[in-house]
Amino acid sequence: MSVKRLQRLEILLAGLVTVAIFAGAVSTWWLWDVSRRVPYGVWVAASLMISLMVTSAGLVVLSRVLGQLRRLESAIRQMHATNRLLTIPDANYPNVKDVVLALNDLVAAIESRQQRQHERLVELEQAKAVFDQLQEYQEGFLETINHQVRTPLTSITEGIELLRDGAVGTISHEQGDIIHMLDQNAQRLEQLVEEALDLSLMTSGRRPLYRKPDNVQELLRQVVAAWATTSQQRIVTEFSAELPLVYMDSSAIRDVMDHVMRNALRHAPERSQITVGARGSNETAIEIWVQDQGPGMSSEQLAKLFLPFVHVHTPYAPGSQGSGLGLALCRQIIERHHGTIHATSQPGHGMVVAFTLPLASPAFLFAEACRDAREDAEYGRGRYGVVLATGADDPGSLAEAERALREHTHEGDRFVWLSPDLLAIVAVTDRLGLEAMTRRLRDVLGQAHLNVRLASAIFPEDGESPARLLEIARSRFHENGQGARNE
Repeated sequence: MSVKRLQRLEILLAGLVTVAIFAGAVSTWWLWDVSRRVPYGVWVAASLMISLMVTSAGLVVLSRVLGQLRRLESAIRQMHATNRLLTIPDANYPNVKDVVLALNDLVAAIESRQQRQHERLVELEQAKAVFDQLQEYQEGFLETINHQVRTPLTSITEGIELLRDGAVGTISHEQGDIIHMLDQNAQRLEQLVEEALDLSLMTSGRRPLYRKPDNVQELLRQVVAAWATTSQQRIVTEFSAELPLVYMDSSAIRDVMDHVMRNALRHAPERSQITVGARGSNETAIEIWVQDQGPGMSSEQLAKLFLPFVHVHTPYAPGSQGSGLGLALCRQIIERHHGTIHATSQPGHGMVVAFTLPLASPAFLFAEACRDAREDAEYGRGRYGVVLATGADDPGSLAEAERALREHTHEGDRFVWLSPDLLAIVAVTDRLGLEAMTRRLRDVLGQAHLNVRLASAIFPEDGESPARLLEIARSRFHENGQGARNE
């Protein structure tokens, strides 16, 4: 029951008491007058006295009820003022007592929930402290690997090469076998160190990705050609016609393909077939997969396949040893490309590792530019703007306008071609900065006598999604059609 409802109830009860007192006074005067003229007036007077006693008793009850309601109101006001839960004193009268008990039960339930939330918060803080400590240990461990392991490992590798090349004297056949074994193990250790460092850099975001529209089909051909010269398996390709350009860091995706190929070749029998394929997954992405004819994996093993420092052992694979880091690194790279990676397999029927990459479509490139600008804006004003340039009346002028616009924008501003007659510029700025930028660019286009119109929209006032910002900016071409034209 709220404070206002209690106040209204108190006023109502007070009004009833006032009316009862007034009615009792009037009845007393009238009955006293009657009692002097009517023979039975004494009995009427007695009845009056009884009614007055009942009225007095009722007033006492009402007074006590009002007192308990006032205490209830005072407790609620105090909870509102202090923002703390209080237990309300017990009441004697049934209806009020029910309200008090219900409120006390509610208070107890809220206090119990707050206590559980506090305990959970303490547990989370303790877990976070442990996690932060583990992160420090991991960074320290990787730093140790980088400085204390890589340097002597390089010396060991170079020494093995000198022995293998006979720089310190002729070696026997048995010595050559030992040196070959040392060389293989040194290479494995070097690969483990590199994968651990790459995974650490990728997970922490310290390894930048230089993504751009690129030809993934040509990259896959290069990967297949490189592995075909060193593997004992037959590698075939399955490409669906000409693949469109994808938005990727070609160096990072080359690393992904090398790790996936190495995993497939490690588990596949000699002279078996490895299939590398690519096809359009949907209108926004393509799917790339590598299929082997190895022993396959169970669902329990697949669940651990992309976890770091977890080695999935397949006893019947010819070379199943590995670091347990390669596919975990692949997952980090693909997820930072806004793609997905997964594996499917059945024991005895090989395995397929597949991942997706986004198509370099105008819509995706624009959304990516907005996403990057929003991340950059979090460290500044928290705003970014979109300027659209259109040369619908003269399409050839827009390409010339791009060169002029790039010369008068900042280095971090992002240019995206949405169509042959529509160019978008995404810049980190606020509304005043966007308006000033638009005026400046209009002046530049006017001085160059380019028939190009401009319109703009600001995040988040005009829209919180790239599609909405684009829609608003397009609509302003029509609203400001004449004023936006540079003649």
